[in-house]
Amino acid sequence: MINGLKPYLADSSQADNLDSSTYIEFRNKRGDKVKIYRNLVRAYDRGWFKLSMIALARYLATHTNLAANSDVEQRTDTIYHFLKLYKNYFTYGS
Repeated sequence: MINGLKPYLADSSQADNLDSSTYIEFRNKRGDKVKIYRNLVRAYDRGWFKLSMIALARYLATHTNLAANSDVEQRTDTIYHFLKLYKNYFTYGS
């Protein structure tokens, strides 16, 4: 798992077995989601994920608490939107 995400986990003991986890819960402190998305986008740009960005968003919507909506499709759309937003921001600047 990406070491950059470990500081943002809700349960620090989960960091030891992230690769075998089926659900990852992130803490919801102010500013953490921006940092989480930034780390995900950097990992995606480096080719660490062997799937499309929409597939990554779908996986994150199902296996994390990055978006709070109860509908999986809306969670997927929200996460995909923020992945694209931060990808553009970090690629082209503000």
